[in-house]
Amino acid sequence: MCTVVILATRAGLSITMNRDEQRARAKELPLSTAPFTFNGMTISGLLAPRDGRHGGTWMALRPDAAPTQLAWGCLLNAYDPVDARSDWRSRGELIPRLLASTRDEVLRPQKLRDYPPFTLLYGTRTAVWQTLWNGSIVVTQPISDGHQDWRACVTSSSFCTTEVEQRRQYEFARWQRGGQ
Repeated sequence: MCTVVILATRAGLSITMNRDEQRARAKELPLSTAPFTFNGMTISGLLAPRDGRHGGTWMALRPDAAPTQLAWGCLLNAYDPVDARSDWRSRGELIPRLLASTRDEVLRPQKLRDYPPFTLLYGTRTAVWQTLWNGSIVVTQPISDGHQDWRACVTSSSFCTTEVEQRRQYEFARWQRGGQ
């Protein structure tokens, strides 16, 4: 189960995320600015934790991003039914690739067909988008248009998906009301 919480205020953007607790997963590597290398492409300038097996990430920040450049991204697994494949590419490549180029270059169906389903949250310092990939269709929508003082919670779960998502939204709404 993964959960991302985004808080936008006059003071700036705060983003928190937990990665699902898949016990068979290799231990993640610490936060680092070391370059990413995928298929001969090297991407540097990102601050991110690393997946211990594939070397990708589920969350990254580009500290030097200009105000209109994509500055951060978070990846959540999606659990849409798709054909099981042993040759899926690691979704952990997506955040570094996205922050190193543009949405149009990375998030087209023909570029994504080798990745299992996912949800991406990403943005500039003020605007936020969500992209959903179910294995055949890409849907991108804005979550924020740059206005301040808003909050969002996005979650994914492979176990009791609807119930988990509803509970997380309930707890997030309760937290927003001050824990009541």
